[in-house]
Amino acid sequence: MKHQGLKNIPVVGLDRKPLGILNARDVLQSLWQEVQQEEDLLFNYVMNVGYR
Repeated sequence: MKHQGLKNIPVVGLDRKPLGILNARDVLQSLWQEVQQEEDLLFNYVMNVGYR
């Protein structure tokens, strides 16, 4: 999306029918949540709490 300068892209199913629109903000938010989860796991490991 960044390479092409797109902020929104259509999402289509296998039958090529539209399912919705994917927004760059949604993608970034999803990636940020993954980073936060990994950070929480690492923090718990370092603090000797273990994995939750």
